[in-house]
Amino acid sequence: MKNKTFKILRNFIYKIKRLVVINFYKGNKLLCPICLFKAKKFFDYGLNNKIIKEFEIIGMGFRKNVICPNCYSKDRERLVFLFLDKLLKAGKINYSSKIIHFSPEKSIKNNFFKKKFNNYVTADYEDKEADLLIDLQIKKVQKNNFDLVICNHVMEHLIDDQTALYNLYNMLKPGGFAILQAPFSKKIIKDIQNTKHITDEERILNYGQKDHVRIYSEEQYLKKIQNAGFTLNIDNMENENNSNPSYGLNFKEKVIFAIR
Repeated sequence: MKNKTFKILRNFIYKIKRLVVINFYKGNKLLCPICLFKAKKFFDYGLNNKIIKEFEIIGMGFRKNVICPNCYSKDRERLVFLFLDKLLKAGKINYSSKIIHFSPEKSIKNNFFKKKFNNYVTADYEDKEADLLIDLQIKKVQKNNFDLVICNHVMEHLIDDQTALYNLYNMLKPGGFAILQAPFSKKIIKDIQNTKHITDEERILNYGQKDHVRIYSEEQYLKKIQNAGFTLNIDNMENENNSNPSYGLNFKEKVIFAIR
């Protein structure tokens, strides 16, 4: 009985705190395109450790106005959402398109895909809540003829990223799209990676985050995508970055998408 009462009280306090925070952050300077919340500011997010600063890793580091106070989407999720909206408006995908989303972000999954799409599935290599358990590093992933694959900041966690890219290519039907966001540095020509770096401390020291296995060179990452057979495309998202009110995007991060 005590546990039940405590849980009810805890949930009540959480809801009150959430209402207070949302009311405090309301304004007209920023707009979350996912939940349509208008804010005077978003939560700041990220860390600037030595390695992130040294290599100026795009997609990492401390940033202002990153997390929406209402749906908790981050800048990288809003960027992908806005690009998906462009694909919809251009007729390149529709609500019946067959879509697979790896390590799905809750904000997009719950507020967009689950509400509107009929053939949407989630995938992960260890999260049992995902619809499919898939390790992209295994060389024989079954062909599924998907229209769209979303892999948003996943590749930097995988040791065998080239096999993963081959598998993503094979999962798409001809003409299908893959969104392949990853953090990278423009200051290096080749990836920085050492398979001997296995502890959290070693990975933070060498890659800037404990669950990353490399620092991508922009040049090498794009070559890996092409080596998998994809036709590479980059969308600078200029209109979205210049929107007023602002979507709170990281203007340095562009959409990397590829076509089979």
